[in-house]
Amino acid sequence: MLQDTFIAQMTKRKYDAMNYVFMICICIATLIFVAIVNLVPIFMGYNLIIVTGIITVLTIAGTIYLLLNMSYEYEIEMVNDDITICKIVAKKKRVFLTQFSIRNCISIGPCSSDKYKEALNDKSFILNCTEDRKINPDKDINWFCYVNDENMKYIVVFEFKDEMYQVFRRYNPRGTVVMNIARTKEVNKDE
Repeated sequence: MLQDTFIAQMTKRKYDAMNYVFMICICIATLIFVAIVNLVPIFMGYNLIIVTGIITVLTIAGTIYLLLNMSYEYEIEMVNDDITICKIVAKKKRVFLTQFSIRNCISIGPCSSDKYKEALNDKSFILNCTEDRKINPDKDINWFCYVNDENMKYIVVFEFKDEMYQVFRRYNPRGTVVMNIARTKEVNKDE
């Protein structure tokens, strides 16, 4: 008798150097814009304090909103053969990204496998749900699902948990890359 399975995983996206450079550039651009908006009317002899004050407040509020929404994490829920992926922005807003069945996957496996390289040539887009901005195919923790959903083929890359493998093999045995169980136990002992 088959048991129902439920696996939930949260992955928070790490900030990299580009994120910090973007934050600093946005703050500097905001300061320059606010200075120009407030100083140009004064030098021209106009008294537009109310207008420039409103523009200043809106600009600073927009910058704060943009910086707060840069923080996001991915939630992957696996219920039996259905996978639902959502993006949680600033720990407040939940954005639905995709939902698919494991049975609709052409191939499932680690990003270091040959099937991942084959899937890269025939995809519409890649949905990266890992903690890194760039996908590292050398990490065994990064796995992919190559999904064929409504005449669109795309790749979902996520961080693998050991209990996911049995679910993948149960619902899509031909599409799942065979994994050496002893090797994964050794990797888990090292962590």
